[in-house]
Amino acid sequence: SLQYFPPAKTFEGPAAGAVLVCSTHSCFSDLGFEDGVNCIKHKEFDIKDFRNKVSYYLEHPDELRHIQKRGEQLVKEKYNHHAIAEMAYTRISKLIL
Repeated sequence: SLQYFPPAKTFEGPAAGAVLVCSTHSCFSDLGFEDGVNCIKHKEFDIKDFRNKVSYYLEHPDELRHIQKRGEQLVKEKYNHHAIAEMAYTRISKLIL
């Protein structure tokens, strides 16, 4: 996203088994995404780096598979309906109390 607000695909893709490819902007790190661990990050606004990263992982499917599994796990554990409801409840409670 050019607005530094992660779109729905940030969560939907990994939940469906795809690998998140995103920029190095901190909004993705704030959500728990780590380069080479549970996503692939490229330098922001750098198409050459994007191509290099994607090409590398396409040539290294075992590494890509590990990233895919950890990305899916992160999203399904941290961003499922129950987890989001709990987070919203906690944040709203802090504002009210």
